[in-house]
Amino acid sequence: MPVRCPQCRKADQVFFLTKISASGMDTTGLPEERREQLSLPPAPVPFDPRTTTIRIGVLLLLVFLLGIFILVLSYSRLNTGLIAVNGFCLSGLMVLGPLFYWPQFCILQKNKAARRLEEIAAWDQAKERWARMLYCRRDDLVFDPNDNTTCSPEDLHDKLRGGVQLS
Repeated sequence: MPVRCPQCRKADQVFFLTKISASGMDTTGLPEERREQLSLPPAPVPFDPRTTTIRIGVLLLLVFLLGIFILVLSYSRLNTGLIAVNGFCLSGLMVLGPLFYWPQFCILQKNKAARRLEEIAAWDQAKERWARMLYCRRDDLVFDPNDNTTCSPEDLHDKLRGGVQLS
């Protein structure tokens, strides 16, 4: 028995979203904008914190080494007055700053990678739900045949991304 649209109760203009994306033969005359709205949302790209961590690590290392250099230079000129004291303070900030910032940066990168993994898991669930959804061309309506929930094609990506139940 074919699946019927919950609004018009007919099955002649009902298509699976997977077929609409795969080929245009079932949907002649369907605008390209509508096909994009009915397509699967793009998958989130996995986040690899290594490259960012290496770049920031090299930058902080350079700041640290510059601070050490200024510290040595200021110490050798300590008896010359105010300039040496300013250099001494600047070098102290340059040496200690990266040491305080590095652990926080590493934690932020790990949290960002964990959030991205959660987004990928949520996308997998959205993909499964999207694969079982149907589109009624007559009513311009997207619905889930398992629980007869409906939404407009414009709201489909937001509903799938947010994990919000369709109304």
